[in-house]
Amino acid sequence: MSRLRRYHLLLILSSLFVYLEWPGQHYFIFQIESELFSKLLIKPSEILHPFIVIPFGAQLLLFSSIFLRRPNILFSIFGIGGMLMLIGFIFIIGLLTLNWKTIISCLPFLGYSSITIYFLFSHSKNKK
Repeated sequence: MSRLRRYHLLLILSSLFVYLEWPGQHYFIFQIESELFSKLLIKPSEILHPFIVIPFGAQLLLFSSIFLRRPNILFSIFGIGGMLMLIGFIFIIGLLTLNWKTIISCLPFLGYSSITIYFLFSHSKNKK
């Protein structure tokens, strides 16, 4: 498995364990995604929101890129960007509310996305 594929896998796994908490409820992203899959089959119109569709589509881009013969750099950039839209927003909310569980749960994804972007740009400069 190439390094970029490993980074994509780490990005997907770290995004699934982002923690959300508000009064009376708390979830991980993987729990919310399982509910979304069940709603997708019953009432798909309920999940058509940009903060749901874009990060999920971005996750699918990264997942599909793992199985490509040569992982696509654009898949990586758009995948990270789409997922960063949601997880970055969750991270900012965690900072504003001083919710340390949410902040800490976002850090692995933010770290892996930074490493992946650095790898992509340093690797593309070496090829030229």
